[in-house]
Amino acid sequence: MKRILFKNEIIIILLALFIIVPLFAYSAIPRGLVQIKGKAYNDMLNTAKEMNLPLYLRLPGSIIVGGEHSDMDLLNIKGYKTKYISDISGYKFYVVSSMEKCNIEDAKRVGEVILYEDDIFLIRSIKEVDVLQVSSRERLKITPLKLKPLSHRNIKEGKCRDVQYDPEIAAIISQVDTNSVRGYLEDLQGFDTRYMKALNRFTVADSIRNIFLNMGITDVVFDTFYTSFVDPNGDSMQVNVVATIPGTKDTTEVYIVGGHWDSIIWPDTTIAYTLAPGADDNGTGATATLEIARILTSNPPDRTVIFIAFASEELGEYGSDHYATNASASGMNIRCMFNYDMIGYYENTNYFYILKYPGSEMYMNLLGGSSEIYTSLIPEIYPQFMQAADAWEFYQEGYCVTFALEYIWGNLHTVHDSLPYVSVPYVSEIIKAGLA
Repeated sequence: MKRILFKNEIIIILLALFIIVPLFAYSAIPRGLVQIKGKAYNDMLNTAKEMNLPLYLRLPGSIIVGGEHSDMDLLNIKGYKTKYISDISGYKFYVVSSMEKCNIEDAKRVGEVILYEDDIFLIRSIKEVDVLQVSSRERLKITPLKLKPLSHRNIKEGKCRDVQYDPEIAAIISQVDTNSVRGYLEDLQGFDTRYMKALNRFTVADSIRNIFLNMGITDVVFDTFYTSFVDPNGDSMQVNVVATIPGTKDTTEVYIVGGHWDSIIWPDTTIAYTLAPGADDNGTGATATLEIARILTSNPPDRTVIFIAFASEELGEYGSDHYATNASASGMNIRCMFNYDMIGYYENTNYFYILKYPGSEMYMNLLGGSSEIYTSLIPEIYPQFMQAADAWEFYQEGYCVTFALEYIWGNLHTVHDSLPYVSVPYVSEIIKAGLA
């Protein structure tokens, strides 16, 4: 009898292990995606954190979290507006936008539209979307929603202040050199391609690293990561190049200046393996990063500035996602990320765009005010909320960002995106505005 009872006890324990424990494990995974809106942004973030709801996406007026219908009931009691967007199990999710206005018919070609806010679509699909093929065909920016929990960090809105002329700042920005700017652009275009799947990408990264080192910056490192995209040799490794100038008064606060160095050709990406000059997109942004680093090397900043040439932006901001995720996890105190992407198309003269991200208005105004006082530029606020750039990944982790963009663009992602179609004086003026 004791033996039978002991056998039954073993059966009960095994049932607990194989049935009850998995149920507890499953309950820890949110059932679905829930949209929260209706209150101040930081209030939404704080409430989601208090309720242990994983944050998956920040949008201009709402946040997307993982949750259950019972969570929605509690949120509604607290005065929030909620919407159950989709079950999570069995689906792949993508964030879709475009440099031009993205309409719902374009988005539907990617998958089922489950949410739309400020020209950004959230798409779900039962099958994995071939981002490379669909992006090139539809001229869309398609980024997989990775469903990795983001930081609930509040964006601390600073007080906007007037920009006053400072002769010391004017003297520093006068060091922006058009010959230096042209030289960096020639170096970058000289690789013929900087496509993330091309075999020469490590040579490009090594060249950028040497440029930083030759400036006299001693802290220059490769920040490596892997993506789902492989080169002809089956290698998926990618490389950000990170150079740090420590602050002379404070090394705990960090500012980041960045621009991606990779290029691409649409719609026939096979050309990009050998030819994707990417002078404007984004040789100009990488050049801005290098030129500002060159000048601050001899004019050391009070706060630490980290300069990053990001890899793998064109197919999904993988380099900036990797860096921002790790920075957030380590508690890096990033005050603002300054992003430069496409700042040189030759038809531009004075106007340029500053992109607005909620909570970052102080830096947006500083960039605009600096451009008006120290340059010939005329700033305008970009009319759309843009997901398609490296600044997006830092914004998703709760950091302030600002983003300079040319007013008119052309030759985007073509073999004609080359130096004859870039205005070096225009690039230099935008560099001066950001440096100021």
